[in-house]
Amino acid sequence: MANDEKEHGSRASTEYLAAGLGVGAFGVLGAVVGSAVCPVCIVATPALLGVGLYKRWRERAARASMVTAEPAPSRGDDHE
Repeated sequence: MANDEKEHGSRASTEYLAAGLGVGAFGVLGAVVGSAVCPVCIVATPALLGVGLYKRWRERAARASMVTAEPAPSRGDDHE
């Protein structure tokens, strides 16, 4: 699964962020052009953006923990 994500360059967080921006843009366009506010857009935009940002934070934290993980020192050479 990780290889599939690397090949396509797509991450779940990016998809949620793009969806949130798209729904938000649609809501703003509807408000400007039609003078009507979409109630779904008001709820969906912050929800999608929040989920996307949370997933992005978790992805970065997971990547950082893999990079900073150090192997435990072996105790096989210690003879006291």
